[in-house]
Amino acid sequence: MLGYVGFLITFGLTAYFITQQFKYAKVTKFRYYVMPIFAFGQFVYSVRIKQTQDIYLLVGLLCFSLVIGYFQTTSFQLQQKTRATQLYVMQGETKVPVMRQIYYSRGGSRYLVGWFLIFLVQLLVTISRQHAGTHQIMSEFLMDVLTSLFVFLRIGDGSSWWVWEIYACSSLVYYFVLIRRHPTFSAAMRQT
Repeated sequence: MLGYVGFLITFGLTAYFITQQFKYAKVTKFRYYVMPIFAFGQFVYSVRIKQTQDIYLLVGLLCFSLVIGYFQTTSFQLQQKTRATQLYVMQGETKVPVMRQIYYSRGGSRYLVGWFLIFLVQLLVTISRQHAGTHQIMSEFLMDVLTSLFVFLRIGDGSSWWVWEIYACSSLVYYFVLIRRHPTFSAAMRQT
């Protein structure tokens, strides 16, 4: 029974995550800036090179992450809206609200494809290095969906170094490409 419930929860969260990639969410420094830097620190802290195979894995995953991070930016969209703040200025005898630009972004289909490819590569590496079973695969998938939806869950989740490497490198490339490609995104990051 618990397996069926777990499957339904995983399916529901996955469907929710997929639909969120096509909706606009507020641009925050935490999502685009703080978490990728934190993940990079976790990668540096947790990486352990024990054999030559680890070096090949490290370099291969770095190249994969760079390509995926760039690919994910190709469907990125940014929207800005003007909102009234709680502040007012007096113009004559009239109170005029102070307006503020709010930025919203969405990842789109290519972000979703990149996320799925990242998950598959993480899963393949985990299976080959830790000989994971079906239960662990479902657990890994659920945790990946949860950490994608709620980024703060990545803190202290005990992920292996290759998981941190893929997340950190692809996220940092995503961020830096967006900064270069979308000047408005730079403005949004300065403002938030």
